Amino acid sequence: MQKLGQWPASRSISPESLDRGTLPEGMEEHMARISVRESHNLGAAEARRRIDDYAGELAKSTFPGVSVTDLQADWKGSTLETSFKASKGFFSKTITGSMQVDDASVTLEVEVPDLVFAFVPRPQIESVVREKLREKLT
Repeated sequence: MQKLGQWPASRSISPESLDRGTLPEGMEEHMARISVRESHNLGAAEARRRIDDYAGELAKSTFPGVSVTDLQADWKGSTLETSFKASKGFFSKTITGSMQVDDASVTLEVEVPDLVFAFVPRPQIESVVREKLREKLT
């Protein structure tokens, strides 16, 4: 498989693939993991209740020109698995992640396609996620 930077110049991206927000055949998508851990003194039950609220708010967070839709959230034991669609213009990607809640901390992990960072810088995403998580747990 070829990496994005090694994609042959002779290949072109079709308008159809842009409309679907997909990469052409033979191109692999590189993902980056964002991981944030915050301590709390709330106990697991109260932290879980606040994380339910946080998931909805995070999906509504605004980044310049990016819309967030199709939030899905499902608790599996003490882990909230989430996904949402982030769109800007013709580009649209599903972002997936999880939030592990325990008695003393919450760990958020999210897989973000590297291409997203062309639209919203990674430090900005990490800052918004960390700030809102800390806000919810204090």
